[in-house]
Amino acid sequence: MKTKHAFLISSAALFAAGTALAQEQANAAQLAQAEKKPAAQTITLTIPDIPKIDLKVSAFTQVQYVTSHSSGSNESSKSGFAIRRANIGVSAKIDENWSARVSYEFDSKDSGGSVGSGYIDKALIEYKNDFGTLQVGCRKVDFMLEEYSSALSLPCMESSIATSYIVGDKGPVGLAGRHLGVYWSGKVEDFTYGTSFTNAVANDYDKRSNNYAFSANAGYTLKMQGDAKLLLALNSIFNHGDEGGIGAKTNRGFTYGFEPYAKFTSGAFTAILDCFYVDAESKADLGRTLGANATVAYRLENDFEPVARLSYVNTHNDDLNASAVKNVSASGDHSNAHSYYLGVNYYPNKYVKVSAGGEYMHLYGNGGKDDSASFRVQLQVAF
Repeated sequence: MKTKHAFLISSAALFAAGTALAQEQANAAQLAQAEKKPAAQTITLTIPDIPKIDLKVSAFTQVQYVTSHSSGSNESSKSGFAIRRANIGVSAKIDENWSARVSYEFDSKDSGGSVGSGYIDKALIEYKNDFGTLQVGCRKVDFMLEEYSSALSLPCMESSIATSYIVGDKGPVGLAGRHLGVYWSGKVEDFTYGTSFTNAVANDYDKRSNNYAFSANAGYTLKMQGDAKLLLALNSIFNHGDEGGIGAKTNRGFTYGFEPYAKFTSGAFTAILDCFYVDAESKADLGRTLGANATVAYRLENDFEPVARLSYVNTHNDDLNASAVKNVSASGDHSNAHSYYLGVNYYPNKYVKVSAGGEYMHLYGNGGKDDSASFRVQLQVAF
């Protein structure tokens, strides 16, 4: 029995030794085979850091119903719905100093919104530091407060006949509105200032004019009892015109304007007095023009905001009519006008604004008188 056990043990040992030898030979064969292959290469790709860009998209639209009637030397009426404005924009903040923004607007002009009547609202490259803000591109110059203020925040649905005349086709085109050029603005405590160097012609995106305009503005805020504040400011612009001319009066000679204004705010109450004076050399075909707007608004606790405005303009040029205000039927050409606006805004939330208001305009001079009345209802949505 011992012999049989010894035989079995010896056989098992020989089998284990043979298996180990076979495994060792297999490993050696695999190692030899592996040594015949080239070593694996590790490739490291370094991707540069992609800057974080804060991108924002904004848009708003204003749908309006308007009815108007003008009586006198040129009686006419107009009524219906219009897309008063539709605007979409994109802004990007690249770092602490650099940013850019572009927005495009579809303006209704006189007969309703369309792609064909659209234009670049803003196209700006902006650099900001502790000393101020530099902007290069297209935007509205700081002249005619109602014109360069945001359409979203205007207390009245439309600019006054005084503002509309200065900005419109019959007035000194080029003083206000969108200009392509360089802008600088800054602030020192309660004092603000700004200046610009631009093309002479408004909405000149491709150097149609050969001359330039300069603007300068300054303001100081007086802090009063409680949260009451009074801003006293002055806007000025000097347009050197373009001897070649492309149809706008300002482009045929040197034109200039001054606009002092005051804005008082206290809690939910706002009052604005905005005056202007515009003149030009004789070959600019523009007489002395002056005017003023006085506006008051009060935001109630129930989010209703009653608004009233008085306006006056004297053109000394006998070419003023009610059509200066968009979508209002025309009356005869005169040199003077005053208007009264009364309306109310309602803010159901921060995105929506509902407005209703009526305006009466009286135009006179040039041997006659004309009257125009309009009523509007507008829904505005912005985000």
